[in-house]
Amino acid sequence: MKVGFSLTSLSLPVMAFAVAVLAWVLCLSGCSEDSETKQVALDIDTIEYAAELYKLDHRSYPDSIVKLKGKYLEQAPVDPWGNDYYFRYPGLRNRKGIDIWSGGPDEESGTGDDIVNWKE
Repeated sequence: MKVGFSLTSLSLPVMAFAVAVLAWVLCLSGCSEDSETKQVALDIDTIEYAAELYKLDHRSYPDSIVKLKGKYLEQAPVDPWGNDYYFRYPGLRNRKGIDIWSGGPDEESGTGDDIVNWKE
């Protein structure tokens, strides 16, 4: 029997601390109208990181955010406008294999204000 910590158990607390510090720094630098956009970018990074950890354990990305809840995410985040994030695997736009996005301020997917994890 091996005794110790797994990569997952060590990286989750470190990641949570980093997210908290980043959120604090962003707020100190001036909580403005674009703070929602910054929060979405932070949430998308967190979801991507959780999906990468899931892939390490399961050799494939999850097909929904729901599968990340528990071990990889405490809860599925919602965007600043109160909507669930869109998650698609296999991804159609992202070379990493997963598409994650928010409908943005207008709360509609597929419009110009969407905040995405791929390059246009």
